[in-house]
Amino acid sequence: MNVRHLSFRLLQVYQAVVQTGSISQAARQLHLTQPTVSIQLKKLTDWAGEPLLESQHGTLVPSRVGAELYRASQDVLGRFADFSQFVQSAR
Repeated sequence: MNVRHLSFRLLQVYQAVVQTGSISQAARQLHLTQPTVSIQLKKLTDWAGEPLLESQHGTLVPSRVGAELYRASQDVLGRFADFSQFVQSAR
């Protein structure tokens, strides 16, 4: 997948999985089905070409590459949240 095919939603899904440690919990939090979240994770993993998550004691945690993607997603989504607030206050 080309970086142009990354979407905010893919990054939001990934963040939710990392934060909850579970595909099922992330799906519930985002009001999505578990298969939908799994498909989104597969797309991201294929794009990265490396595993993004590892299972530790029944909880999903980011791999080394996954941790870097998580930091990048926080930067991107956080910056757009800041921009959204700026636009709201500018109105």
